[in-house]
Amino acid sequence: MSNGCIPFNLTNTYLMCSLTKSVLNNTRDLEANVEIRIGTNLTFLIGKIVFQNLTLSSLSGVSFITRQFGLWTMITLIILSSITIISLIFLLVIILRRYYFHSSGKYRQSVPPPYYHDVWCELGKKWQINPNFVKIAEKIGQGCFGDVYKGELQQNDTSIEVAVKVLRDQNVGSMHEFLFEANRMKDFSHPNILSLIGVAWDPTRKAMVLLPYMKNGDLRSYISNEKNRPTVRQLITWGIEVADGMDYLSSLKFVHRDLATRNCMLDENLACRISDFGLSRDVFDRDYYLVPRTTTKEKDGVCIQIPPRRLPIRWLSPESIESSRYTIQSDVWSYGILLWELLSRGKTPYPGIDNADIFTYVKNGYRLPSPTYCPPLLYKSAMLVCWHVDP
Repeated sequence: MSNGCIPFNLTNTYLMCSLTKSVLNNTRDLEANVEIRIGTNLTFLIGKIVFQNLTLSSLSGVSFITRQFGLWTMITLIILSSITIISLIFLLVIILRRYYFHSSGKYRQSVPPPYYHDVWCELGKKWQINPNFVKIAEKIGQGCFGDVYKGELQQNDTSIEVAVKVLRDQNVGSMHEFLFEANRMKDFSHPNILSLIGVAWDPTRKAMVLLPYMKNGDLRSYISNEKNRPTVRQLITWGIEVADGMDYLSSLKFVHRDLATRNCMLDENLACRISDFGLSRDVFDRDYYLVPRTTTKEKDGVCIQIPPRRLPIRWLSPESIESSRYTIQSDVWSYGILLWELLSRGKTPYPGIDNADIFTYVKNGYRLPSPTYCPPLLYKSAMLVCWHVDP
């Protein structure tokens, strides 16, 4: 029997007693009782607590609690409590910051000025990208209307590489045309057509058109680089891929109007995709010629004045140069020029001929000669057929 325990109840199994003050100071619980188990040698164990208001019949179901606290135990509890409180405060700060971010103007979808509102709404929310999800990296191209950057788009906890065309809002007309062309791309779905990812409108960066990032750049730059040296077989393969893409566009009654190697892109696997649709013509500004005002006579005898315009005149059919008429047939003419570019490895069509003389040159029946390494059958059965007066 311990001197620190004053018995007050005894059964065959349990001895209940009250603690002395010296023991109570160690337990830090003035209402605590000590359970003493009687073994074969009448030994006892101290350290499990029951409360005075418990009855003997309920002791078998009591979960006893150890109360022998040491200095290190108290220090550990204090540290754990502090960490818990700090974690809760940190979590609360994050929640408040997210609430502020989502409710502030920075998170809300940026909208264009009123004069672009119609074409912006026509895009639909699926293609309206929040600029806060776009991360712009290094510049990979530039032109008179805008710059092209490599970037990342955050989508559903993942990021994808994108090419970001950032426009400078020089005039309403060019910007509206840019958004209109982007709007036309949103429904394209073909392995040889560059599809639209979306359009973002950031007041500090103007309009941003997001396209899949093409690791190997445009087709013209690739084939003209002597380091790449593509084979004739590879050049013809790209020609076939472009033909497949143009066949898809023609099935949608879509006229490209600017088919050329500069407007075809190569992905990481060197697969060719038709792009542009008016979105990169400023990058190759030298390929576009300002055609002066002209007058053309329609079939009904009415004369129509065509205002000055910038055209890729070396890739256009005669009727497109003369009257600004663009059809699937005029795209066929441009495809023949593209084949010539491929087999000449990126040379500019009609070398040595001034832009002002191209129309007269073609109208009089002159055609580009066969490239040096072009298979004769390809030149006769494809290129010349594309350049027929009535293709």
